[in-house]
Amino acid sequence: MPTYIYLSHGSECLIEEGGVQVPNRRPVVPAGCTLSTITESGVESRDSDVRRLMRMSSVPQTRALMIDPVTNHDLLSSIFEGINDEYLMAIPEYKSIVARNGQVNAKKMGHEQYHLKVAGQPFTQRPFEFLFYGDVGQDPVELRRSGLYDIEVFPPPLDGYTVRAYYDIPSVSIEEFIELFRGSLFPTQQDLMQIASSYPPTYKFNFYELADIALKITEGVFLSSLMERFRGNHYNFTCRSHPEGVNNASVQRVRRNSITQSKRATPFKNAKYQEFLKRKQETETSELSNIHVIKTRLSIFVSKSQPLNPRQIEVVGAALEAIKALLKSGQQIEDAEELKKNIQTISTLVPPGTFDFNKVLAAFPTAAGAGGGSTRRRRRRRRSNRLPQS
Repeated sequence: MPTYIYLSHGSECLIEEGGVQVPNRRPVVPAGCTLSTITESGVESRDSDVRRLMRMSSVPQTRALMIDPVTNHDLLSSIFEGINDEYLMAIPEYKSIVARNGQVNAKKMGHEQYHLKVAGQPFTQRPFEFLFYGDVGQDPVELRRSGLYDIEVFPPPLDGYTVRAYYDIPSVSIEEFIELFRGSLFPTQQDLMQIASSYPPTYKFNFYELADIALKITEGVFLSSLMERFRGNHYNFTCRSHPEGVNNASVQRVRRNSITQSKRATPFKNAKYQEFLKRKQETETSELSNIHVIKTRLSIFVSKSQPLNPRQIEVVGAALEAIKALLKSGQQIEDAEELKKNIQTISTLVPPGTFDFNKVLAAFPTAAGAGGGSTRRRRRRRRSNRLPQS
């Protein structure tokens, strides 16, 4: 699946609800997409967060994890949350990038909680500048690589290319400016050239003029429209700041609700990751009997509508065994018909004969028997309640 990262500044869109300003969480992740974030609602991101993401996007071993965030969620969590930094440094290619560009990712990423959203889940609407620059308190301002990049087609360059633009002094050519967007899917270099074509070929731009060029392309473009246009995995580690006066309770609710339910292990093993799994063992054991978590896991695979890989097939196998155990114990399952449909769909996504799906489906109560007891027992109860005939 195509996988994208954002090199930009960002914020959150607000709406009024109940007389207060709150983050706009009305859109949902479209089909064929996932959304990964590290920054909390209302908080700015760190430069080191984006740099680590760029490095991981450029190294085959970590890029392979990023293109399937659902399966690799636990390992990505441990890396993004700072537990597995030594895992990254054990990759020779990653270590050489750090040696060339400096150790800027010593801090844990974001606010130590990686969030993953899948199709159908709500997210906070966000706009972007797509002009990635440094401290605006300095003159000149350092402009960095900017745009939306597909990491599988063109890994974001880590050559350190930057442009320095003064606020009032004309200093940057259009060629220097559009080089910042080489390989960007949005905005493209062609988009920028079209806007800049109204200026003389030898014109030198100041910072405000360059920002205006980017704004003419990006104004009115939001996270929802970018996910609709570019289906795939979206890693958006940009800032989520918003103006003063936002209702704090609503922001806290956004943070709580953005934690994914689809955590699962991966084949990777090392000491730190074993500690990570040990701490979550009790939770994982509880999840095996939690039908809501099981249904979420299966619905994720259904929404992707792609053949399952070996690790995903293991997850399905564990889920089917848990469902059979729950049904055998007599536990009622809400929305059982939807779960049965998902099981039927998943049966088409694994090799024939992998599981006995018919046996699992047959274990569900029939419509007449749903709600407890067999049809025969219910008929007997109805007869016993009849008044004696005179």
